[in-house]
Amino acid sequence: MSLNFPKCSIIGDYAFATYASNTSKYHTISQANFPSCTHIGERAFANQSKLATISFPSCKYIGAGAFASCVSLTTASFPRVLSIADYIITGTTDLGLGIFYNCSKLSTVSFPKCTYVGSYAFYKASAITSLNLPE
Repeated sequence: MSLNFPKCSIIGDYAFATYASNTSKYHTISQANFPSCTHIGERAFANQSKLATISFPSCKYIGAGAFASCVSLTTASFPRVLSIADYIITGTTDLGLGIFYNCSKLSTVSFPKCTYVGSYAFYKASAITSLNLPE
């Protein structure tokens, strides 16, 4: 299933999350396109094991574990996020703790404006071959 919400600006905590113990019928999202979204809540897509493609060009805030255990995720680009923080402070342009935890197929990551990467941001994301951060 493909999610396309061109006018959605906020995705709440646990909005599309599933539990790891759920059967595969709940793990159906393969693509997520939210061009106007500026805020992704904590664990919003956690455990979506079929999620492979995401597009959030306007996003400034990503909550802790938003894409944790999205084991099919291969590419992530967030051109407007400025830092990957240890802890989230509401209203900042940060990424949350363990944002891509256990994303074992994530190979390409782009945060061209990010100047700080905090704890566990890419923990167990062992396939990363391309990481785009500013110099």
